[in-house]
Amino acid sequence: MWAGSDVQVWDIAGPPCESGDLLVRAMSLPRPRRGELLAIGEAGAYGAAMSGTYLTRSRPAEALY
Repeated sequence: MWAGSDVQVWDIAGPPCESGDLLVRAMSLPRPRRGELLAIGEAGAYGAAMSGTYLTRSRPAEALY
């Protein structure tokens, strides 16, 4: 699993004012590099249907299939 990479344990959370809203806790992932993306298959209210632009944040990108 990710041979030769710097794997660490991460908590994946929402934007700054919802940092208590965890999408996943204690997940092993390689340390991200600049420009890499993380795809999340199910994000509940973090998808476009419940998104907003408060705090000058852009709406999340979605790929529908």
